[in-house]
Amino acid sequence: MEKVDWNEWLMTMETTLKEAGYRKFTGHHKREDFGYWKSVYDGEKKLYQIAVLFYDFRKFSDQLQGADRIGYQYECMLIGDSRFDLSVSKDDMDFKEFEKVARDFHNAMVVHLL
Repeated sequence: MEKVDWNEWLMTMETTLKEAGYRKFTGHHKREDFGYWKSVYDGEKKLYQIAVLFYDFRKFSDQLQGADRIGYQYECMLIGDSRFDLSVSKDDMDFKEFEKVARDFHNAMVVHLL
């Protein structure tokens, strides 16, 4: 298995997310080290938020074997009177694909938000 340069990987991910309109936050929504968030609008109305949450396991590499990596998870939170969230952890999914999944999730759940 090829060794990943996690610093380079992270720098590339952060640049790509920033270019796609995501903003970095350290709010710890799900105990992540940091996350990148983006709001999706229909005109002036905010419909939902998308996040890519990052977990930097490298800080545990002295204590845990195999912890020399960075994990990530996708989140979609719908905006409305009720709360509907979607969480996905899938290593072979990129954030552009998840944006489509989030849009489909919003469209499927919008009847419950009205």
